[in-house]
Amino acid sequence: MEEKKIIIVEDETLVSNDIRESLKNVGYKIVSIFNSGEEILNSIEELDELPDLILMDIRLKGKIDGIKAAKEIRKKYDIPIIFLTAFCDNDTLDRAKEASPFGYIIKPYNEKELYATIEVALYKHKADKILKEREEWINAILKSIGDALIATDSKGHILFMNEMAEKLTGWKAEEVKGKKMNSLFKILEDDENSTISSFDSFSSINISENLILVARNGEKIKIRENATPIKDEKGNIKGIVVVFYNREMAKV
Repeated sequence: MEEKKIIIVEDETLVSNDIRESLKNVGYKIVSIFNSGEEILNSIEELDELPDLILMDIRLKGKIDGIKAAKEIRKKYDIPIIFLTAFCDNDTLDRAKEASPFGYIIKPYNEKELYATIEVALYKHKADKILKEREEWINAILKSIGDALIATDSKGHILFMNEMAEKLTGWKAEEVKGKKMNSLFKILEDDENSTISSFDSFSSINISENLILVARNGEKIKIRENATPIKDEKGNIKGIVVVFYNREMAKV
């Protein structure tokens, strides 16, 4: 098993030495020990190897406490941080949440608790990283497909729109994210000048051959649309994916 590398940030020497020995006993490698927020922020870029995890005391000597140091580190590095502190008041907890820690251990700790919290944090960080990579991969695929694609939540609020959907509708993805799809796009029947609600058909797969999309600038575009509901394992509707293309372009 690969030896996991850990940094300790603790301003009490006896405590930091005790943590170091506890971690070494269960197989972790201690990269460095820092005693202030300023010290770790000034030194982390110069390390030969970044740690897999940081154990950070909240109350540190100097102007930068553990929470502020953790926030700055998280901006630049994808390193999970666990707070190890004697303080558990509501104000401290609320501030600590802002740094998105992977754990919070109250002193005095025991070795088993410390080990369990570190292992859970490392596992969660690995799982989050895999999920993020998968999402980036899926987004890259969705952005590159030739058909227009729009994804919404269960209430029809737009979550995602690819470049082709932007081109056909005239809207930019950043403009419409979170807005109701039917408040932005009109869909008409080919032979009727009446709006239909095909974008809200969440109950089943909906394929419509002869529709007209009214774009942002008023242009009417003949489209073929396929609306597919997304369901969870219990069959509850979580959203919808709408795929459509310009029928005139498809003929070319």
